[in-house]
Amino acid sequence: MKNIFIILFVVTFLTACVRPHNKIETTAFDQPLLTQIGVVEGEMNNGLRYIILPNNKPANQVSLKMMVNAGSMHEQDDQKGIAHLVEHMAFNGTTLYPANSIIEKQESLGLVFGRDVNATTSYDTTSYYLHLPASTDALLNEAFQMLSQQASALNFEQSELEKERPVVEEEWRRMLSMRARLSDKIQKITMSGSRYVERNPIGDMNLVRHVNAERIKAFWNSWYHPNNMVFVAVGDITESQVKTLLKKHFGHMKNTPLPKRPDFSISVPNEISLHAVSDKELVTESIMVNFISEEPQATSKQELRKQLIRELALTMFQDRLRFQYQAGGKHVNKLFVFSSEMASKYVNTRLFGILGEDNYLDAIREMFSELSRFAHHGFTQYELNVVKQVLTKEYDMAFENESSVLNAALLHRVSSYVQKNMAIISQVEKLTLQKKLLNSIGIDEVNRYLKVLVEEREPLVIAQVKPENEHKLPTKLQIKAAWQQSMKTPPAKLSRVSIDKPLFTKVLPPVNVISHEVFDQTHVWKLANNTQVWFQPSDKWPDTLLLKWQGIGGTQHLEQKDRRIAQIAVSQLPRFGYAGFDVMQLELVNAGKSINIGAFINQQVHQLSGSSATDSFETWLQNFYLQLTSPQTNRNIWQTNKNMMLKGIEGAENLPHTLFTKQWNNVLFTHNPSLKMLKTDELNSLNSEDLLTAWKSVFGSAEQHQLIIVGNADPEWVIKVASQYIGNLPQGQGKSKVKLPPLSGSDKVVVVNAGEEPKATALMYWLVDYPFSETLSRQASILSRIISTRIREQLRETAGGIYTSSFSITADQGREQLMASLRYNHQPERASELQQLALNVIKELTAHGITESELHTVKEQKRNFLNAENISDGSRLRWLSKSATNGEYVSMPSNYLEWLDSLTADELLSIAKKLLTEPISLDARLMPKDISAFSNSEKVKSSK
Repeated sequence: MKNIFIILFVVTFLTACVRPHNKIETTAFDQPLLTQIGVVEGEMNNGLRYIILPNNKPANQVSLKMMVNAGSMHEQDDQKGIAHLVEHMAFNGTTLYPANSIIEKQESLGLVFGRDVNATTSYDTTSYYLHLPASTDALLNEAFQMLSQQASALNFEQSELEKERPVVEEEWRRMLSMRARLSDKIQKITMSGSRYVERNPIGDMNLVRHVNAERIKAFWNSWYHPNNMVFVAVGDITESQVKTLLKKHFGHMKNTPLPKRPDFSISVPNEISLHAVSDKELVTESIMVNFISEEPQATSKQELRKQLIRELALTMFQDRLRFQYQAGGKHVNKLFVFSSEMASKYVNTRLFGILGEDNYLDAIREMFSELSRFAHHGFTQYELNVVKQVLTKEYDMAFENESSVLNAALLHRVSSYVQKNMAIISQVEKLTLQKKLLNSIGIDEVNRYLKVLVEEREPLVIAQVKPENEHKLPTKLQIKAAWQQSMKTPPAKLSRVSIDKPLFTKVLPPVNVISHEVFDQTHVWKLANNTQVWFQPSDKWPDTLLLKWQGIGGTQHLEQKDRRIAQIAVSQLPRFGYAGFDVMQLELVNAGKSINIGAFINQQVHQLSGSSATDSFETWLQNFYLQLTSPQTNRNIWQTNKNMMLKGIEGAENLPHTLFTKQWNNVLFTHNPSLKMLKTDELNSLNSEDLLTAWKSVFGSAEQHQLIIVGNADPEWVIKVASQYIGNLPQGQGKSKVKLPPLSGSDKVVVVNAGEEPKATALMYWLVDYPFSETLSRQASILSRIISTRIREQLRETAGGIYTSSFSITADQGREQLMASLRYNHQPERASELQQLALNVIKELTAHGITESELHTVKEQKRNFLNAENISDGSRLRWLSKSATNGEYVSMPSNYLEWLDSLTADELLSIAKKLLTEPISLDARLMPKDISAFSNSEKVKSSK
């Protein structure tokens, strides 16, 4: 629920829930896109619209959403934040579900609050959704009844409102950050004069704190009517069922005249201007060159074609900028271009530059010059062909995987069309048409896009700078002169990036497969260089393979002096390319293939993981092989990246979050210095050759490694292709797991006073030495869910003190430690009160145990999650990865479910007592710099 759906630039535009039915004469090219096959749309007698999309992924399940065409834009001046408050109150008491009992009911049905049950408030809609684990008549009846109650039977009790106000305030408090402040300022510029600027969905906290229940109810009474709602059902459900249940639970609601709808328009600027936004906590300065235009949603072939032309032009422009600014520019370190929807009829095309110095006029000139260069000279047919190859592959993959899209994703898609007042467009039709239109678009059309953009529009320039540098910004006259000069005298044409050699030319010798075992449907092959390939077939996604290369050998296997280097190397080396190709050349040589590969390292293991289309599997393996065997570095790119990292570290040094993290890191990671925050002196001493050496030391050996694969492919084909590359990796020497240094707390209390925002953070750790077992790890997960629910109920729903909390218990195999952590943000003056409430929850559980009811609820939630239809390929990959690491196949999920059935409350209580009756190992708090500015009720000792 109450994840407020605030989008600062992508804002939906909905003026009515009912699509126009008037016929318009159109040419063949202007014909509307075909609607989704199978979609059923109808309307009840009271005006309630319904949309049904049958789907069998997952089988026998249903996702429901009730959409109310009213959000923050519909609020009156004295109602700012009321739409969101109504959403919250919908979980705080209805006729049939008083107080918070609707949440209790939903959880008792096996739904997880936040995952399966939620609601969102945006500028134009408020939506309530349920993802049901089954499509039984009984469960559907319960679900429709609950949504009906939220639509028509809210209590708005003053006592419940008083509990919910601080929860909303904590949601607002959670968003108090430098990034949010800057986004708000930027929105006020780009959407100047529009209602959006005045109607942030989170609302005005002064009003939220004091508005009475009757004023909130007035908003509900104005907009919560069936003729202002759309009910969406996706999954295993029929129109007959939906109509019957809607009539039963929503039929009593009356069609009611609605208030006048607000103006959703945005003023489109077309005169060059310069605006400054600043913040005391700003670290990285930037310039944004914005071109705002009114562009309709793509509902016809012609509009879709225009959208594709824009995408092609900006993609080629971005590719050029990435190559050109790999090692930075003269006054701009990095330069990007992209476009985003501001509302359904408006698009902002933005050139975004990260600055390396405070010479703002020269930086703006440089950005203008690049716009002028590519608007004047355009791009080449070769570049267009490459981008077309990439997009065609994306469309092909999406087309193949469309039959496997899950209910939740389809619900989101349908809801998006409803919000935009559009027909439910067929994704298959759209993908087919996009591919066809793509082939019809020529280079002249694409080049014309950027040229027309800069000829017909003048930019709105926003400088994001530190407060002390605002006086250094140029004047509007200087900006205008720079723009005019750049457009008159474009820089010289640059040569395009090209590649004239194939990716892989090495002839690899045949590889012997030593053994082949099959467990259930999982295949395990062992190769001559002591590597393994694990493969589990899955048809979840017809054209996608998930892959992970893993081995023992993390930072803890290295000398202390090399550990930090290895961490940085794993994040930086892929940016330099490999096998003589830079990253842009690799994109060109891999065009038309769908692959991605990412590197990872922790203290114990290292990995290369990613995904590929089925027909791109061998290309993925070739890139993977070259990345391991032929890594490379680039001194200039590393220097640019290092300078940006150094600037970021230095700039963030005195930020509240940095000060807090440093303090608790220094306690918790006393024996694990490489886990602490990166320091400038550690970074300054590194050169690019150090990174290359570290990469080779981590990834240079294949001994005892495994390639894990999950996806839709033939096992014989998988091993035939995979063995050729995996079996030819240098064997080297394998590593064994090492005992990791313990985390430490020593009953420490850390308090940091920093920042001026009225928010605080609490962080607590409990640590005990404890032998690891897989059973312990599973028990810790179940116990975490039970305690998390209790803490949420007490701190949020009863005390109204937090918006969300994070509690987890982890069995750390490498350290042989059992640990628990609790973190939440809160009102500063309630620090001691809320901590005591949380500790009382834990004390109550360890003293009186776990109820059979709450254990049953969590077991049902786990069973629903582990339903074969709900298990994702990502979950299968993680499970298989664990089996491969341990060297023993364990069936998923039958092994786990058998264990779950036998789990008792006493087993969990035993663990809770051993861990949570111990003193808190680390008690850390981040408080405002001047707590007295908010309250004198609590004295806080500063650690500074």
